[in-house]
Amino acid sequence: MFLLKPRFFCFLLSLLGIIPITASATDACLEDLGCRRYTGVGLGVVRDDDKRPFAVKQMVAMRAAKLEAVRSLAEQVHGIKIASRSDVTTSQLLSDRVDVETSSVLYGVRFVKVEPVQQGIYQAVVELDYWQQPQDSK
Repeated sequence: MFLLKPRFFCFLLSLLGIIPITASATDACLEDLGCRRYTGVGLGVVRDDDKRPFAVKQMVAMRAAKLEAVRSLAEQVHGIKIASRSDVTTSQLLSDRVDVETSSVLYGVRFVKVEPVQQGIYQAVVELDYWQQPQDSK
């Protein structure tokens, strides 16, 4: 059986006038077509103790905000792996460790905005339309 890709299907619907053209391809993420839109937010802070010029510190803070936002997307789309360990002797906690890890390759991430929210604090907002392949029923 011939199956249409969800993005192409949205494009066809927009050509037929069923959905607006402005909402097709890049903006339309319709759940009934197997799409889910994820949004990630990240913050970056300009460090006062950094000796570099202020413009460099701004760029570092913006980059940190972008990376944090993309990491947030990766955690939402592919999940996280948690490993923890606690050492207890005679009812006393000696050590407690929690490791959180995510690994992902994301294509099609859009940076919606990167802007200052306060003096020295930058916020990045990213979006990803995640198209899931239809499951074959057997």
